[in-house]
This record gives sequence, C-alpha cells and structure tokens, in this order.
Amino acid sequence: MRDVMLKSGYSTRNHKYWRSRGVKGPKPWPLIGNLYQVFLKPRCVFGLHNYKTYGKIYGYFDGNKPVLSVAEPELIRDILVKDFHKFVDRVGISLGHPIFERSLLTARGDVWKQIRTIVSPTFSSGKMRKMQILIKDCVERVDNKLETLANSDNNEIDIKKVFVNYTMDVIALCAFATKLQSHSGVEEHPFIHNASQFFRPTVRFGLFFILNQLMPSIVKKYDISFLPKHYINYFKTTLETIITERQSQKGSKNVDFLQLLIDAQNRTDTKDIDEDIRLEVQRISESMKKKGFQLQDMDILA
Repeated sequence: MRDVMLKSGYSTRNHKYWRSRGVKGPKPWPLIGNLYQVFLKPRCVFGLHNYKTYGKIYGYFDGNKPVLSVAEPELIRDILVKDFHKFVDRVGISLGHPIFERSLLTARGDVWKQIRTIVSPTFSSGKMRKMQILIKDCVERVDNKLETLANSDNNEIDIKKVFVNYTMDVIALCAFATKLQSHSGVEEHPFIHNASQFFRPTVRFGLFFILNQLMPSIVKKYDISFLPKHYINYFKTTLETIITERQSQKGSKNVDFLQLLIDAQNRTDTKDIDEDIRLEVQRISESMKKKGFQLQDMDILA
C-alpha cells in the first residue's frame, strides 16, 4: 500500500504547480498530465479549447512538466523580443537523430541562441519578399491544375492531394530552388515521397511522441527516431550535395532559403534585419562574439 501511495505521489508531484500560483487550466491525470487530451484531438484544437475556456494565459502539464500557454500578443512580443535574454532556455525536444540536435527548432542553450542570432536576418521582410515570385509560380501551377481537373470528365477531385503537392512545390522551390513539377502527372518525385513522411501520422510517431514525453532519456539512450533513418538520410545526402555545389559557385544567384543560410555563414552585421528583432539579435551577438561561433554546414542541414 505504501509503494502504491509513493508511486501515486510521484506521478502527480507537480500537478499543484499552477493551482498554487493562481493559474487556471485543465485538470491533469496522474503520470500523463494533459497529454491524454492531445492524444484525443490535434494540439491546435486542444489549445483553442483551453484558450476559450481558461483565457489568454493558462497552465497545463506534459506528463509532470508544467507548461504555460500565452496568447496575449504584447506579452508574446516581450517574451520573444524585449525580454528574450531573460529566458534561460527553451523546451528540450529530441527527434532521435543527431542532425536535429543542431536544428533551430530543437537546439538548446547557447547553441540555439547562436544559430538564432545568425539566422534571424535571413527572415527580414526584404528577404522574404524575394521569395514571393517563387510562391506565385507555385500558385499559378496549382491554379492551372485545378482548372484542368474542373474541365475534365472526372467528377471527383482529390483536393487534399492537390494541395499537398502545392505545399511540397513551395517548400522545394523556396527552400532549395528545386522545381518538382508535382502536378505534371509523372511518377512521384523522391523529394515528395520522402518529405511526406514528415507530415504523415503513423503509429511509430504516436509511440515516439508518448515515449519522448514520458521517458526522454530512453529515446536518447537507444537512439530512437520518429522516422526511419533512410528518410532522414535522403535529405541529408541531397542537401550536402547542393551545399557543396553552391559553395563552389561564387556569387550564386539562387534566391531560396538554403542560399540565404549559406550566405549567413560569413555574415556578421545586422543592417538588413527588421527593427522588431534587431535589439534581440544585437544583444545575443555581443555575448556570443567572444566565443567565435560560426554557422556550420551541419547547422544548415538541420
């Protein structure tokens, strides 16, 4: 009986965290917290429901880990810009492959801040506008495809497939300056086949998500990945080839995200960055200059 009580106490040891601080939120379950709600519905639906129920700021639990959700625009701006340097780190996420440890989405600590500082100017409004013509090209192609389908004898249109292909076209063209021609009707491009695995819900991903939330040390120890390694290795090999070719070409005229990252490897100024993120970049830059950090090929791959 004592063991049962101890285990029960351990599985709910943090579940009074938000209540003791006067923060509203959904009631957690032992051990899994509010993860059961995420299993039953998409996280975006889970977030919207809680937003409507508890307000713009509420607390919930990933397992025993307390999480604060913020939907107040001014506060979000303070967190991500003005007071960004006061937040010690971000949520640790393991995707089960070494390359993701250097990703802007998953890196932690100084590595994350260093990469963010160098990459931030890449997201200036001027740089993003350069990609507008690429997106417009993809829109025109999907528009032509829909018109062709509408004028055909086929009474049914797989609209999901049409827009999945459109999304892949935009990603490939804006990220790597690669035209997939996914609407041409030819055999599926290897890029589409491999990239679609990242967005396709599978039992493997579901089990990985649960294990990663409850026992992240097991995921790391046994090198468990959310995807079979050959899908990840396809992009690793493809990108390594493209990066090598780009770096050997002086003054590349490509206008895509990959080229912007390659250019960022040697950039030290922030003259082209938007004002709303300039202060954050400069603040972190000063603390990182002494460490001589430079964006590496592995960071670009991630």
